[in-house]
Amino acid sequence: MNIVFDRAVSFYDRTRGLPPAAEAALADVLRAGTPLRPGSRVLELGVGTGRIALPLVRQNRYCYTGIDLSRAMMEELRRKLTNERIDLVQADMACLPFAAESFEAVVAVHVFHLVERWQAALEEVRRVLPSGGVLLAGASQHDDASQIRELRRKLDELAGGGAARRAAGLLDWDGVARELEARFGPAREVRTPSWRTELTPRAIIDAYIARIWSSTWLVSDAALQHTAQEVRRWAQERWGSLDAPLIDEQHFVWRIFTC
Repeated sequence: MNIVFDRAVSFYDRTRGLPPAAEAALADVLRAGTPLRPGSRVLELGVGTGRIALPLVRQNRYCYTGIDLSRAMMEELRRKLTNERIDLVQADMACLPFAAESFEAVVAVHVFHLVERWQAALEEVRRVLPSGGVLLAGASQHDDASQIRELRRKLDELAGGGAARRAAGLLDWDGVARELEARFGPAREVRTPSWRTELTPRAIIDAYIARIWSSTWLVSDAALQHTAQEVRRWAQERWGSLDAPLIDEQHFVWRIFTC
């Protein structure tokens, strides 16, 4: 079972969007930290609404192709295009419709944990890259002491989201990291400067109930409601108010694997 983002089209950019400075920085660090140049052939797995693709194409001028299972997400990306060109293909990353060694780089941001056939997806990445090609596995990372991450971990633990994902054959974040290193070797990391996020416990719990995050999509309605009730009490005790601002420092990390 793959997790498809059709249901997220209306709120994806609002809830996953990066600040403009972070968008610029994630493109800048790739320009400085990889052999890719304008015109390099790049494939993005799970291109979605283009939150990663658009900065890379606008600033680095790659020859860019994106795939996604969600036609609705890609239609949203098409509406954003002005003078940029991004070739979009509805496809499964476990069975890519491209010839071997077609791309100089593959971009994968927050996707391998969404795919049941992740083994096949990783083999496909290797197939479409030549010797010396790069896999650019990106993710937003949070400060270890992040209060927002603490609250989200509490929600996921009580709702059993991790168990539901394992039952569906999906990897968790640690599993993704292990599998990438096992297949592609150690990564070199480049990261952007950090930025600050501020949210209240109430807003985070409300977003959880609204199933904003894909981690909730395999959780039952009953488990979701029970978890929210329990976590409201816990958060009230932990921070004194559901409307107390919680601070999070984030940065974007590229893990660069060379084939």
